[in-house]
This record gives sequence, structure tokens and C-alpha cells, in this order.
Amino acid sequence: MTDIQNVTPESVKQTTINLSLIDWFGFDLDHTLIRYQLHNFHILVYKLMSNYLIENYHYNSELQKNVASIHDYAVKGLIYDSLYGDIIQLNNNGHVIYSLHGLNTKTDQDILKQRYPNGLQSIENSTDKRYWILLTYFEQSVSYLIANIVDLVDKQQVFNSNVDNNVKMLVHKGDKL
Repeated sequence: MTDIQNVTPESVKQTTINLSLIDWFGFDLDHTLIRYQLHNFHILVYKLMSNYLIENYHYNSELQKNVASIHDYAVKGLIYDSLYGDIIQLNNNGHVIYSLHGLNTKTDQDILKQRYPNGLQSIENSTDKRYWILLTYFEQSVSYLIANIVDLVDKQQVFNSNVDNNVKMLVHKGDKL
């Protein structure tokens, strides 16, 4: 076994990989030794996901218009509360420190204490899949998409006007992003 202190750049063997032998690629964006251009990555993921919703589920095309503030939502560890449509962040003690509803509305502290009196404990005890913890770089783009969709829900403009109610019900009954 080689002692790590004796390793020199000359002693490390350089190898190449023949990519023609690879059938598929997998990406682990959180534990790699690669530097990603996260701003570009977040915009790409957001545009692909919103385009998918627009083309396949007839979501409002307004989703594609607002990508300028995506970095404001690029925070690991945010939690989506599907009951209230809020994106929340906890402090180190597991208490909710802030909550955003949509793109512009910060939830009042008194309401936060009422909704999450025990902080993390109430989230951990939830058995109804009410919460979605957004941990990866990919999910950071999802948090921004959720905020945009929440705004459209509040304005009752989620779908294009020509979508019939049967399609709307199918989407709301369980399809996830």
C-alpha cells in the first residue's frame, strides 16, 4: 500500500475512458469532483421541467417567462409544504426560520408558529407525504418551479384556458413533477 505522503504527481497513472463503450450516463450532482455552472444548470432544469408541464399537462406558459430570480431559490435543504403551498427553511435547531408562499410573499412569523409549533418534529411526524425535502441541485430548480406554480394557483391561472376539467382533475389527483 502506498503511503499518501509519498504520492507524487508523477506516480499517479493517467488513464483514459473509451466513451464508445458506455451505454448510459448517470449524474450525481451532489457528490462529484466536478464544478458545475449552477446558474446555467438551474435555468436548464427549470426550462425543461416547465416546458414538460406546458406541453404535456397544458400548464400556463407564464411558467417560462420568469427565470431571472431562480438563484434566490437555489438553497439546499428547503422543504415544500404541500398543504399550504409554502417553501420553508429550518434553522440548526429544527425550527422554521422563514417561509415563502409563491415568489413574493413571506409568511408572517405568527402564522409560522401556528403552522409549525414544533418545527422539525411536526415535519418528521407527518405520514401523509405533505412535505417534500429539496436536497439536491436538481431540486433547487424544483423549488423555484413550485413557487411559480403556487403563484399561478393563487391567481387560478395554472392551466391554459382551453384545457377541459377532466385533464385538470387527472393532474391534481397525484401526478408529481
